[in-house]
Amino acid sequence: MPEEEKTPPAGSIVQLVTPIQTLNEQLGAHLTGALQRTGTVAVLTSIVPGVGPERVVSVPLSAQQFHAVQSILQQLAAPEEAAAVEAPRSLGFRGEDEE
Repeated sequence: MPEEEKTPPAGSIVQLVTPIQTLNEQLGAHLTGALQRTGTVAVLTSIVPGVGPERVVSVPLSAQQFHAVQSILQQLAAPEEAAAVEAPRSLGFRGEDEE
């Protein structure tokens, strides 16, 4: 179980926060702890730098939160995919006398 579990005010997001250990131990503890919470369908985890040691922060996500995150990621990916389709592709090399 994570070393420090912050209990937020009602309506806030639960965060599981621990100092960096081996990555396997850290993530395993976070995933296990988060998935044991009722209603958790996914876990969002990030390494957060700080003034002191870096921290691994994990947030258990409900189905509604998971779909919201998925929607945001799809919106962010859409412009990149459109730009890739619109970008001209080079099919060969230009010689020195071609300009």
